[in-house]
Amino acid sequence: MEQLRTELSHLLGEKLSRVECISEKPSSALWSLYDAQGNPLPLLARSFTTPGVARQLAWKISMLARSGTARMPVVYGVLTHEEHPGRTCC
Repeated sequence: MEQLRTELSHLLGEKLSRVECISEKPSSALWSLYDAQGNPLPLLARSFTTPGVARQLAWKISMLARSGTARMPVVYGVLTHEEHPGRTCC
């Protein structure tokens, strides 16, 4: 969770005081984000355990938002990385 907070802080360009898991499933988790003063940000982050799922879901949501009639959430970006066993550096 600390690595997620650090990566999201870097991506957003704003220090996050904490991230809080609000929904967890075997394949993904949904996170609420809080700024440096502890105020909730008006956006959520979602993490996935299976590689490629985030990119695929972002593409699907973007296509539905452009061509569909239903309102869809906005995807601001997809951050991907590979974990290396034994690596201790963030």
